[in-house]
Amino acid sequence: MDFPNDFSQSLLHLSENEISKLKTALNSKGATTVRINKRKNFETHPHFKRIPWASNSIILPERPKFTLDPLFQAGGYYVQEAASMFLEQGFSQIAELKRSIRALDLCAAPGGKSTHLIDLLSEGSLLVSNEIIHSRVGALRDNLSKWGDTKVLCTNNSAADFGNNPNSFDFILVDAPCSGEGMFRDKEAREQWSIQNVGLCASRQRKILAEIWPALKPGGILCYSTCTFNLQENEENLKWLSTHNELEFIELSFSSEWGIVDEKIKGVPGYRFYPHATQGEGFFVCFMQKSGPLGGAQFKNISQEKHPKRKGRTANKNSNHFEEIKKKVSLQTDTEIVEKFDMLYAFPKSHVPFVENLIGIKLKKLGVCLGEMKGKNFVPHHELALSVSSASKFPSRELTLQQALQFLKKQDFFFDSDSRGFILLTHKGLGLGWVKHLGSRINNYLPASSRILMEIPSEFSESDLWWNN
Repeated sequence: MDFPNDFSQSLLHLSENEISKLKTALNSKGATTVRINKRKNFETHPHFKRIPWASNSIILPERPKFTLDPLFQAGGYYVQEAASMFLEQGFSQIAELKRSIRALDLCAAPGGKSTHLIDLLSEGSLLVSNEIIHSRVGALRDNLSKWGDTKVLCTNNSAADFGNNPNSFDFILVDAPCSGEGMFRDKEAREQWSIQNVGLCASRQRKILAEIWPALKPGGILCYSTCTFNLQENEENLKWLSTHNELEFIELSFSSEWGIVDEKIKGVPGYRFYPHATQGEGFFVCFMQKSGPLGGAQFKNISQEKHPKRKGRTANKNSNHFEEIKKKVSLQTDTEIVEKFDMLYAFPKSHVPFVENLIGIKLKKLGVCLGEMKGKNFVPHHELALSVSSASKFPSRELTLQQALQFLKKQDFFFDSDSRGFILLTHKGLGLGWVKHLGSRINNYLPASSRILMEIPSEFSESDLWWNN
């Protein structure tokens, strides 16, 4: 594929030799990489190669049919490109991971970095996973649900909305919408690129940074990333931010063997991933600390102050239901049942006041949805089946691969069981969803949005699943 005529002009910080190597790499096939859900860890063969900067990561020799893998549908792993997993390296070097951190992933869809942050944050922490584009919220919410953790909110807001809630977050990730130079393996990304679009993206990125900055606590950390190479969307934007706000850029340490370009341009220590030198697509990332009482780059002494009480929508409780529900679900420590949107949710107790006090924030997901009371009966939600622990008190049934795919395609199937009512279906121990066993028949409660539409090859077997090879 040809490159846009002006593309080389946006790479003036590179030599002609490096530009030539980059273009060759962008015309080659990229690697397929996945990240294992550490709380749904399943056994894989040790021969798989790993990404050096990300734990629980695996490099696959080829791209399999993920759709037909029940463990993918159960949230056992996430398909994520390698460079973006560097978030773990920076975050783990900066943060004291055992302490409670309130984090915001501002531009989160479809959810790769959010699910990664969930694994990095301590049990006492909270992640707000946000997406401004309404049409993309559904995919984000589904991927968060598959990850199965209670310490998360999903929201649908702008950066300015969060800026109206000042000093709310200890850590903010801005994976900014960009011109997509790092994704030039994709033909559509090349066709949409132009020098003019680079300028438009840079302007929009500055607006996002300016609007979100008030939401960061003094002493808090902001991580800025793009999938571009040019200076305008990266160093020039961050230099502009530093001239209008008090901050300190943070330098990381890592092995030079990883191939990451560690360079300081315009006083900004950015880290670049070029496809000809590292695993993954093109990527840029930089970490910085907001000046304040903590000073320096000591995020490991992160502030724990409480937020002032503000008016907001309160999560109401109906205690009449709770004892009945607690007989059916296992709640994590510091987790309570919250009633909202006529549904019941498991959510960290210590963060309920924070949610109540948020101004102008549109909630699309709260912790793990447990289900609802219909009369005196509790009807479990699909999220409960995918959660990492909450469904453990229900009767369960382990399915073969063929049975699991029948369930996921919502095809009729039957199994004998001494249990009646709702049964959790699992594959390799991971929850897939619910059926209601009525004795003579089984009702499938899989949501329509989770149904597999792909045809299953007649010879398809476990040997076709990557983790079994």
